[in-house]
Amino acid sequence: MMKNFICFFATLLILASCSEGFAISGIVDDSLQIPDGTVVTLLDSKGEEIAQIPVFNGEFTYEMPVDVTTCYSLALNTDRYSETVSFIPDNSRTRVVFGPVSATITGSALSTSFNSVRSTVNELTEKAGEEFRSFYKAGDEAGASEVEAKYNEDMKSILTEAYSNNTDNYIGLTTLMMLSEYLEYDEAVELYEKGGENIRNNEDINDFIDRKKAAHDTSVGCKFVEITGKTVNGDDIKLSDFVGKGDYVLVDFWASWCGPCMNAIPNARALLKKYASKGFHLIGVNCWERREGAGQAKAAEMEMTWPVIFAEESAPAAYGVEAIPTLILFGPDGTIDERLLGETGLNEAVARHFEE
Repeated sequence: MMKNFICFFATLLILASCSEGFAISGIVDDSLQIPDGTVVTLLDSKGEEIAQIPVFNGEFTYEMPVDVTTCYSLALNTDRYSETVSFIPDNSRTRVVFGPVSATITGSALSTSFNSVRSTVNELTEKAGEEFRSFYKAGDEAGASEVEAKYNEDMKSILTEAYSNNTDNYIGLTTLMMLSEYLEYDEAVELYEKGGENIRNNEDINDFIDRKKAAHDTSVGCKFVEITGKTVNGDDIKLSDFVGKGDYVLVDFWASWCGPCMNAIPNARALLKKYASKGFHLIGVNCWERREGAGQAKAAEMEMTWPVIFAEESAPAAYGVEAIPTLILFGPDGTIDERLLGETGLNEAVARHFEE
């Protein structure tokens, strides 16, 4: 399924050296009937409040340091009106207008580019989503897959161009984060090395590069990497207790809150029943739980009779897992034979090793 990428634009806060020189001014349309003293709220890129700017005679102003490596928002919220506009404090004098229909911003080249990219991404996601749902509801999985593939191709192209033109500012930071889903390890490293200091020193960026490397190092043909954790009873357990022992082992990364993970369980159970006598094993790796004990409770509810490793974040990190369910089929010697995101193609992948 396609993801909503727009949320990435409001998730990162970068600490960087700043210089003086940015001023933002704004007007509120008379039709909104905003009384003097109403405040416009300044928010950082995490949505945290920085300041409240009062409106007098329909106008407001605010000065702040120049910092092209982060993004801010101005929000005007009343009982009858609610609008937010985002901006990057470059060296321009920027003007915001809260109009009766929407809020607009002018005078900042970076803010204009940022909002243009965001609008393009939003439009592409909405259009592709409608087409995808139409094919999916009609039972045309091939058509839905074609829409998704075209969407991924277009999204990668749009984001790569935006990043290439903004390798030293906030636009580059957000677009590289969004590109992480579409990039192979070598591509990710190439773009990363073109980035400015704010990108190369960003913790989230470096985390995704590490995940890409881990996924690259545990791709098809690579040897298994150890995972350790606890059983449902709290005993120590590790992946090497099962993998590399002469049989095929399917490892399923899952979480209790993950609907697709739960949907994949019956299929995995059927494969185990069908091929267990031929040397096939199923191992669960529970990760990314949001509540203590949720994984153990779900394992009992779903009647998981196979071993489950209840692991911390180090388990998915070891394999560069970015989404679940991720299913990895290990060969008899511990080599990775198949790596899948979701259960599509799983039956065929397993059958190849057991069906004559």
